[in-house]
Amino acid sequence: MSETKTQKPFLELRAGGFHLVIQKAPVRLMSTLIAVGCSGFTAWWTTR
Repeated sequence: MSETKTQKPFLELRAGGFHLVIQKAPVRLMSTLIAVGCSGFTAWWTTR
């Protein structure tokens, strides 16, 4: 007997007929986006 584990998706987008489901967060993409966001925020904050 096999048990199937249902896991809540990391991200689910629905817009009209478009449906996107991401099960697992891509670690490299997330770390790159965070690094770019923090750098941009720091540059904006220091030029104020």
